[in-house]
Amino acid sequence: YYGFKYRFCNARRGNEKGHVERSVEYVRRKVFSKKDSFETLEDANKYLEEELRKLNSKPQKYNENKSAKEFLEEELPHLIKLVPSYDISRVVELRVNKYSVINIEENKYSVPDSLVGKFVTAKIYPNNILVYHENKL
Repeated sequence: YYGFKYRFCNARRGNEKGHVERSVEYVRRKVFSKKDSFETLEDANKYLEEELRKLNSKPQKYNENKSAKEFLEEELPHLIKLVPSYDISRVVELRVNKYSVINIEENKYSVPDSLVGKFVTAKIYPNNILVYHENKL
């Protein structure tokens, strides 16, 4: 769907995915060797983003003194267009009962009273459920 092939590796086996482990180690060494304690996770993420921006803007002498950012800008017009997010959900049509409730896998969920007796569409995701009536959430 997204235009790439996958190859699964075993969890916690860094030797099976060395190119990933090496990239993580490089970023950890270049970014977090300067500063390694933060008040919040958001502060750490902001710091990481800023440091990565600096790293990606740095000229690389072995690559015609171009930065990674410049290489990306050259390649962007040649990349395939981004497809919409792959929606991984189970879609079911349900009737709202007289108590203004829908049943999903033995669990009851309240919906607005105005939907009593009407059909709704539920998109069931691993972490949440979205309920639509006449294409309105």
